[in-house]
Amino acid sequence: MKKQIVCGCSILLALCHVSCGGAQSGQPGPGTAETFGTETVDIFEDRQNPYAGSMYDLLAEEDVEEYLKGLGMEDVSPVCFYDLKGAPKLKLYYDRETGRGCGLEYEETEDGTDLLGFEISGYESYQWNHYWNFPNPYSTQIRYSEDLRIDRIPYFIYEKTTGLEETYTYDSENRLCAYHLRGCVKTEGEESKQEELFTVSFSYRENDALQEKEYQFNEEVFGHESVDWNPHYVYDELERLLYVEYGRREFFDTCYMIYEGDSMIPAAYLELDYYFLKFVPLAEQDYHNRVNVPRDGVDAFLSQVGLSRQDKFHEYRWHNESSDTIIWSHSDVVLTLYFDPERELGCGYLDYSGETLTDMDGFMFKGCIEIDCKETDPYGVYALYEGDSMDEIHLGNLPPEKLPDAYEYESDFVCEYDGERLMRIWMYGTGSDTERFFIYDGDSDMPSYCLNLVNGVTHGATLFRFIY
Repeated sequence: MKKQIVCGCSILLALCHVSCGGAQSGQPGPGTAETFGTETVDIFEDRQNPYAGSMYDLLAEEDVEEYLKGLGMEDVSPVCFYDLKGAPKLKLYYDRETGRGCGLEYEETEDGTDLLGFEISGYESYQWNHYWNFPNPYSTQIRYSEDLRIDRIPYFIYEKTTGLEETYTYDSENRLCAYHLRGCVKTEGEESKQEELFTVSFSYRENDALQEKEYQFNEEVFGHESVDWNPHYVYDELERLLYVEYGRREFFDTCYMIYEGDSMIPAAYLELDYYFLKFVPLAEQDYHNRVNVPRDGVDAFLSQVGLSRQDKFHEYRWHNESSDTIIWSHSDVVLTLYFDPERELGCGYLDYSGETLTDMDGFMFKGCIEIDCKETDPYGVYALYEGDSMDEIHLGNLPPEKLPDAYEYESDFVCEYDGERLMRIWMYGTGSDTERFFIYDGDSDMPSYCLNLVNGVTHGATLFRFIY
C-alpha cells in the first residue's frame, strides 16, 4: 500500500518438455558455425533463399542430419514445441550447461511450411541475474515502449482517450471469455465517441485449463505505437506459458519458455526474431518481488507459487481515511495470506476493493524467520531489504511505543488495534513503506506470526514466527 505525505517533510513464460527422442542433451561437438557455413554453400547453391540476410538457413528435411552433425548436435535429444493443431513449431537442440546448440523452426507460408535452421552460440551473459516475474495467464497487461514497460493501461492510452470502461464476459461455466477496454478517443473540434480500444480473448482446453490468450488492438486509434501488437499466448495443460508471439509489422518474433520437468518456473527462455536471438537462463530467487494478480487469476498465481486455496492462512481488512495532511493511494484494502508451514512457502495479495482499474498486488516468499521473544519484543521486529537474496535482509527493532520518537510527524506511522490486540503497524521510510501484520492463535493475547511487507525501492516479504 502506498501513501503520500502532504506536509513539509515529504521488473517471461512455461514449456512442457516434449522429447522427440530418448537421449539426454550432450556436450556440443567440434562443429562450428564457420565450418557448417562452408558446407551450406554446397547444400543451398541451387536453391533460392528468401531468408538471405536473416539469421536463418533455409533447409530441406534431407539436410537436417548433416546440419545437426555440422554443429555437433546429432546425438542431442531435442525439446519440441507444437502449435495448437499439433504441427511442429520448433525443435531445440542445446547443451543445458552452456546453452550452445541450434534449432529448427517451422515457418508457415502461403506455399506450405519452410524449415529454418539457426545456431545458438550459448546463453546470454549479463552482469545481473534474470528472474521469472510470474506473469499471470489471466492478466490483460500490455508490454510496450523501448524499455519494455508493462502496465494494465499504459500512459499512451490515457493520452489519447477519456472515459475508460472495462467489461468482462464469461461463458456458461463461468470462465473468463473476453476483456474489453473502451474509451472516447480525443479529437480536435469534434465530439468524441466511444470506441473499442483493445480486446483480450481467452479460450480453454478440455480440462478447463487456459489454452490461448489473444490481444486485438484498434490500430485506427493507436497506429504503430511502441507496443507489442496483438500478442498471442499459448499455454499447456497446467496453464504454463509455452510460447508467446508478438506481431512486428512485416514479421513476428516468438518467445519460447523452457522448463525442467514439471516445474512451474522456467529454467530459460529463447526469443527469436528475424535477425537475432536471445537465449537467457533464469535464476532462482527468494521471492522478494511483487506481481500483479488479476481477480480471475488467483488460482493461476497460487499454482505458480506451489500453493492452493486450502493454504489460506490469514485475512485482514482495513480502511484508510485520508485527511488534509495524508492522501492514501487506496481507501479499502484486504490482505489475504497463504502459507504452508511444513514447506515454509507463502504468498498473498492486497486487494483494493471497488477500484476496477487496479489489479491486486501480489507477493511471494520462502522461509519463516524465528524470533526469540525472550530477547526481542515481537511488536518491534521488522525487516528491510537491500537485494534479491534472503541473506540481504536486515532486521530492525522498533516497538510501537518508540514510534513517536523515531518519526518527526505523527502521520508517518499508523498502529491499528482490535480491542487490545495490535493488528497492523505501518511505517513510512525514505523510498519505501514497511507494513507489519500480526497474526494470533485463537484468543491469545500475543501474536504467533508477523507478516512483514516492504513496498518501495526494494520490495520484500518475510514471515516471522514468534517463539515464547
